[in-house]
Amino acid sequence: MSLIQLKDVYKIYAEGQENQVNALDGVTLSIDQGEFVAIIGTSGSGKSTMMNILGCLDVPTRGEYLLDGTPIRERTQRELSQIRSRQIAFIFQGYNLIPSLNVWQNVALPMLYQRVPLAERRARAMEALEKVEIAAKADNRPAQLSGGQQQRVAIARAIAARSPILMADEPTGALDSRTGEQVLGLMRQMNAEGTTVILITHDNGIAAQADRTVRVKDGKIVHDSLWDGVLVDWSAPPARVAAMNALRMALDSIREKKGRSFLTMLGIIIGVTAVLVLVALVSGYNADITAYYEKLGVNKVNVTVNWYDTSRSVDVMDTLYDYGNGELGDMVLGVSPDLSTSLPMKYRTTTLDSGTLYLGSDQFSGLRELHPEGGAGHQRL
Repeated sequence: MSLIQLKDVYKIYAEGQENQVNALDGVTLSIDQGEFVAIIGTSGSGKSTMMNILGCLDVPTRGEYLLDGTPIRERTQRELSQIRSRQIAFIFQGYNLIPSLNVWQNVALPMLYQRVPLAERRARAMEALEKVEIAAKADNRPAQLSGGQQQRVAIARAIAARSPILMADEPTGALDSRTGEQVLGLMRQMNAEGTTVILITHDNGIAAQADRTVRVKDGKIVHDSLWDGVLVDWSAPPARVAAMNALRMALDSIREKKGRSFLTMLGIIIGVTAVLVLVALVSGYNADITAYYEKLGVNKVNVTVNWYDTSRSVDVMDTLYDYGNGELGDMVLGVSPDLSTSLPMKYRTTTLDSGTLYLGSDQFSGLRELHPEGGAGHQRL
């Protein structure tokens, strides 16, 4: 048998009137002993109303609520008060501290109704205050504390009560991230010790700390992670459990708000496409500019070598050609020597007293076939 059972529960305000509000609209839910359940929803979704009913702070208009097999709807206010004091501990979003009591007395108050001896009440209260790091303020009044400090006192009160059920309404809302993580760790520790934890939140990240998530919208349960089949791998580390639940909630959100999800994906696709097109245009433009400047020859370096012994010109240029295309091959695209010199030239029976011969890269390899004819300074083609 489940510890908590809601069967087709309705909570209706101003029933039968024009301004009727169905805060809960046919909710059915079961929670077993020892579960850590997060009830998540936006403001006005009905999650706080559900907590009030689960915590016996209110009763359903219609439907059945069983707590540990006991029907709650027909209970008197006195009986409901006894159930709350003995079986349920609360962490309220509004702190609910008594101004006339100091910090440790506020923490010890639930134990008074449990008839715990005074010495034990104080010891347990101080232990709980140590856990939330506010024991130094034990004798202060609530008015002397900040909002975050008052929230810690409210959490310590729930810890000290040691009730089998803990219900927390936005317990980390007024806390910094470090203290919030610490409080969630304490709640998980209490759950590991057997406490059934019910966490009310609007934050997906906070809800992901629970082992089970129930999403509420417009007074109805629109998703329960139990519907996914396997709820959670209990042997998995907490970080993995949180990641699995966060993924489930993300998928739930996508299914629930298809229009918004489609527009978001469309915006991402358009943005990525625009970036890719822009990168392609810039790359193409750079390539065109580079090709243009290559045609102008601005990427070429002219190395001029002057020599006086024309008979050694071939050796000098041959050495430069091999060096440029060999050892400098990884630094330059290529070496293209241009050789010019003035020599008397002879073609068949015709002799030119003076002429200029230009050799480019295509003709340079043939330069080695030139031989002196007659005297120094003559070459044969």
